[in-house]
Amino acid sequence: MAFQIDIVSEGSQFDSKYDAFLDTCRYSFVQQSTVWREVIKDLGPDEPYLLLAEEDGVPVGALPLYLYRGRFGNIMTSVPQPGPHGGIAFRDEHPDKRSVYKKLIDYALALSREKGCCLFSVITNPIDPDDALYREILLPEYELENFTQYIMLKEVFDEEGVPSYMKKRNIVKRKIEKVRMSDIEIKESASREVFDCWYGIHEKRHGELGVTPLEKRLFDGILTSAVPVDRAKFLTAWYTNKLVGGCFYIYNQNICDAFLMSSDSEYIDLGINYALTDTFLRWSHGQGKEIFNWQSSPGRASGVYDFKKRMGSKEAVYFYLSKVIGDISRIMNGDYHEIRHAYKNHFLLPLEGLGQTDGKKFGDFVKKKVIKQ
Repeated sequence: MAFQIDIVSEGSQFDSKYDAFLDTCRYSFVQQSTVWREVIKDLGPDEPYLLLAEEDGVPVGALPLYLYRGRFGNIMTSVPQPGPHGGIAFRDEHPDKRSVYKKLIDYALALSREKGCCLFSVITNPIDPDDALYREILLPEYELENFTQYIMLKEVFDEEGVPSYMKKRNIVKRKIEKVRMSDIEIKESASREVFDCWYGIHEKRHGELGVTPLEKRLFDGILTSAVPVDRAKFLTAWYTNKLVGGCFYIYNQNICDAFLMSSDSEYIDLGINYALTDTFLRWSHGQGKEIFNWQSSPGRASGVYDFKKRMGSKEAVYFYLSKVIGDISRIMNGDYHEIRHAYKNHFLLPLEGLGQTDGKKFGDFVKKKVIKQ
């Protein structure tokens, strides 16, 4: 059989073929698509190399890669910018999964070396675990184990479309019923003015939590590139005509992601986050989507983790796997803060034991294997 791998460049004849193939893969994510390439194109800058593998002219696999030319060495990654998911997308009915993975990984490594990269990183699939295949073929030197929570929508919704979390008295049902009896309204929006107001809420909320807010340009990319082509929704929560929260959701044919939710802390107790989630879950189920993916949480002991669990979520682990293909001494020996700034929003290597970082080398915190708790 004739096997061929092509790089899908922007505006090429393969763009539509690549995305159409992803739509046939049960466990693909919108983050693997050309739509996501458009969402993040002004952020990196990352150079996209979307690989499409075909066998006798029939697509059998895909792997989105992004080259980042860093000050301390180039890196190739399937993990560009925050909120990634999915490395290789695979044709479910193909009889030899390993051969497709091997050819794509070998091609990716050769391309990475050609571009002068010192590191190659890939993210595994949490819903269709494939980390064992990557380890066997890639032989990575470093790995970070993370977790996500997800909902199998058909398991949560009955034939009448009633979710299990509304069938018995619990905090979820109480919160949602409270919202229904209040002046809170959930609306879909594509308004720039509303988006700007919501981003202010996002900045405020992250400031309260002591974490850095995600860049406004990332959400702007979702609003302008993904929403118009039905690959994202921006749901907003209003209380007495005041914007008090919202969430960006992204999706493809089968899998939906809660990309990021931020609500005004003064109004969270009203049940805003429950109402946003309930609204989108009902829409997703009604559209025939199969999986709702929350993405990760600060930790398994966090309130965020419990919130997702109450909605009927299961847990799945996935991995960031990194292969050294060049000299990484400049990264390892560089000042911690300089390296983090030089590769802002890009995964490099698993880190652990972050405490006092001033005057420390980046490599002081790099571990061969890290497991998120």
